[in-house]
Amino acid sequence: MSGPPSLEEVREWCGVSDYELADDQLAWILAAETNLQAADCAIPDPYPDELGLAMLRRCARAAAARGVPLGTLPLPDTGMGGTFGAAVLPRLDAEIERYEHEHRVIGIA
Repeated sequence: MSGPPSLEEVREWCGVSDYELADDQLAWILAAETNLQAADCAIPDPYPDELGLAMLRRCARAAAARGVPLGTLPLPDTGMGGTFGAAVLPRLDAEIERYEHEHRVIGIA
């Protein structure tokens, strides 16, 4: 891959058909994830392969999570939810962290 992944590369890598996710929806995911990666990382030129793989994972994760609840809150009186606290999806997965760690920009407030 030379440069950031294209919409077609994202679709092929994620294995999602245009029937499951329309081009405009996948393009929206790609644009959002591109902006988030740029905010989190120093992007060198040329665009490195590890950031390309992280972008593919970011897009696959966003596409797969569309129909998944993002977490549960404990409701002890109803028996619903966890007993010991809220369960949520982590912001990034371990592979995205592994691919992007060399390029992360640490913000100090």
